[in-house]
Amino acid sequence: MCGDTFTGWTGGSGIGPNGWVRFPGDGQAVWRATVNYLCTPGLGVTLVGGTWRFRFADGTTLRGTVQGGTVVWPPVNVNACGASPIDGFTVGVVTVNLSIAGGGTATFHGCLDDLPAFTKIPPKVWGTFSIP
Repeated sequence: MCGDTFTGWTGGSGIGPNGWVRFPGDGQAVWRATVNYLCTPGLGVTLVGGTWRFRFADGTTLRGTVQGGTVVWPPVNVNACGASPIDGFTVGVVTVNLSIAGGGTATFHGCLDDLPAFTKIPPKVWGTFSIP
């Protein structure tokens, strides 16, 4: 198993070409996610665990665990993230199922721009966090 940690802020308009915004975004919250995934070669990643946390400007927090998900790099649905090919690759589509500490579930559906590997540090992550 492998893992990565991502941090960021709120703002933007979800997935698509206008989803990612520069810091500080809307200034309402910052977030951190540590994600575990299966270390398999290829252009698809299976998420198998991890943790996440939002800290809002008023001091409240929302946290939980990563239940599972995927990151898939196109050619499947190249336009899902409003991306065009980058250096022969494209932006990956992220789908994550989350649990909320104290009860409940949430999802994240978005985009990950980190290809080619190690050329985008930090990688850009943007999308929509939803609580049903």
